[in-house]
Amino acid sequence: ESAVLCCAIVVLPELLCAVNIALFMALLVCGCILYWTIYMCFMIPVFWIQSETGLRQLFYGFVKFAERPDAIFRGWLHRTLTTVLPFALIASYPARILFDGPSLASVAHVVGVLAAFFALMLWFWRCGLRAYSSASS
Repeated sequence: ESAVLCCAIVVLPELLCAVNIALFMALLVCGCILYWTIYMCFMIPVFWIQSETGLRQLFYGFVKFAERPDAIFRGWLHRTLTTVLPFALIASYPARILFDGPSLASVAHVVGVLAAFFALMLWFWRCGLRAYSSASS
């Protein structure tokens, strides 16, 4: 995937400007944080299901959606993958900003979903800690 990005940068330099690159980098960081946040949401159930892997396999199944451009999904699936299970935001939105130019709506959407998921993950973590029982007791 990074080879495709490098090739596109070389072939399409006229599309890239400092603003696009800066927003791309910022949204890439947001995507990394979002990836970790979603991962934590899939791992926190370990407090209740007593499995050291949590829902890791389910998470990695959903990660396949992050490897595809969000534009290939339509209707309810697109809405789900950009809000409820926002795997499509991780890479698609930064790439769109890089090549299509800045979009305040896209940036606001990524930042908003990230903030909401981070808050959800923190709340879920606190609930998990309250339910925690030591394995040695």
